[in-house]
Amino acid sequence: MIEKKTNKEFSFWVRTFEGTAKVVEDYIHFDERITMKADEMEREIKVGIVDDEGWEPDEDFYIRLLDEVDQSRLPGDDTECTVTILDEDKPGNIGFAERQIDVNRKD
Repeated sequence: MIEKKTNKEFSFWVRTFEGTAKVVEDYIHFDERITMKADEMEREIKVGIVDDEGWEPDEDFYIRLLDEVDQSRLPGDDTECTVTILDEDKPGNIGFAERQIDVNRKD
């Protein structure tokens, strides 16, 4: 979700950048010029995640808001976010040192 903090019409670019997650293998690249009208305060964007069958560690990529003209990152701490792709293909295992333990009821 992108939140605009001015009541004026504003145009900018939204673009993904690779981190440990790679375009095509892990996510679908997003690169779009967006214009938000004066009365539009929020805009939702969707970035596709590639679900593969093999286990991989968690991986990151970035979404940045860029200047409409020179495409430099817009100022502010909230103009870039990190997206972490969590792998859900192989759940972890839980185990115990011993399979059976005998205990007395009062213990």
